[in-house]
Amino acid sequence: MKHPPHWDPETFLTPYEASQIIGVAPSQLARWERRGLLPAVRTPGGHRRFRPADVEAFAAVRNG
Repeated sequence: MKHPPHWDPETFLTPYEASQIIGVAPSQLARWERRGLLPAVRTPGGHRRFRPADVEAFAAVRNG
């Protein structure tokens, strides 16, 4: 997997952290990511990570 040039794992949220911001279970984030509704990047080990700005924007739209 190729990462963006600015890849820094400490600037990304884990599924648990992102789920706490949005207020849903981490498994729901995975479903949204698979459907293309919430962008995610993958770590070299294949784990999802979410950009804080993407999570906050998604939460604002979802939670009104």
